[in-house]
Formats: sequence, structure tokens, C-alpha cells
Amino acid sequence: MLDFNFAYNPSCAYDPAWACPLAQPGNTVAVEIPVGERYFGSY
Repeated sequence: MLDFNFAYNPSCAYDPAWACPLAQPGNTVAVEIPVGERYFGSY
């Protein structure tokens, strides 16, 4: 079961000065999950 209720964009999504950490191998899935909100940056 996947619970996306606590999903969020980390600080690096809003400012290129921050480095996004990569998810560890145990925290990834092999298939795309097309759900949730999309963030396209500043409009």
C-alpha cells in the first residue's frame, strides 16, 4: 500500500541552490505511478 497523503515537494523543487537527495534503492518502484499533483515551477 502506498500512502501519498504526506507527499511533498522538497526544498530543492523551489530553489536550484538546494540539492535534491536521490531516493535509496529500497524507496523506489520499477513502474511509473501517475497520481497526485504536478508541480511545474513558477508561472
